[in-house]
Amino acid sequence: MILRYATAADAGALESLDLGEQPSVWLDEVSEIVAGLVRWQHDEDHTELDRRVVVAEVDGAVVAVTAHERLDHDTPGHFPNTAM
Repeated sequence: MILRYATAADAGALESLDLGEQPSVWLDEVSEIVAGLVRWQHDEDHTELDRRVVVAEVDGAVVAVTAHERLDHDTPGHFPNTAM
């Protein structure tokens, strides 16, 4: 398995990523979010958030994806009122 940052060339693979479950409203929403991750990563209006999309690749096929962006707050450690 190779972990790497997603590129524009991954957009098609993310749009058709197999979520491995029966269709549901929740998975439809997840599928929509995953399909837009390359655009989200390169959104020029939010470059300060340092958005990253990482894909896992096996034998040349994208099999998993994760994404994150920079969150800044004044208190080190846990976010207030969350379990994070």
